[in-house]
Amino acid sequence: PDHPRAIQVLSNLGLVFADQKQFEQAEALYRRALAVTEQAHGPDHASLAVYLHNLAGLHRERGELSVAEGLHRRALAIQESAMGPDHPTIAHHLTGLAGVLEGQGRLDEADAAAHRALAIWRRALGGGHSLLAQTLEVLARVAAARGKPTEAAALLREALGISRQELGPAHWRTARLESEYADLMGGQLEAC
Repeated sequence: PDHPRAIQVLSNLGLVFADQKQFEQAEALYRRALAVTEQAHGPDHASLAVYLHNLAGLHRERGELSVAEGLHRRALAIQESAMGPDHPTIAHHLTGLAGVLEGQGRLDEADAAAHRALAIWRRALGGGHSLLAQTLEVLARVAAARGKPTEAAALLREALGISRQELGPAHWRTARLESEYADLMGGQLEAC
């Protein structure tokens, strides 16, 4: 069970448990993957970042935002050291961190992290990737929290357009974006 492939399978199984809201089982698997990887490669190995990111997401789902923030920051630091500040992987971690900061009401920090992620995504992926849509969604929530509904609506329209094209209209992320957009627009989902 300590073979790198087995650890990856355990982490993937953790994702399944997390999706089913079985957080204790997911956390145990993520922590096992972290412990074995740290023991084998040290505390700053790049492969730790994915396990840290997954564990951060689990803590965010539980509402444990300060724990999630620390895990996201550690994953980000590891990846920046391994990949440099502008690698697309950095944008993934920045988006997760921005979502946590937004949830904590730390809007300036969330906005800065999400804008940095957006710039990286646009350079690396162009304008139409589902990962870009996730970052736009965070920026939309920040804009809405700042009382800027027009800006939030524009960001959500862009995210929704990307999600519909890249993931399809039946995907859960598309449905979530449609719900957020309808909520913002007072229950009306206009054509976008």
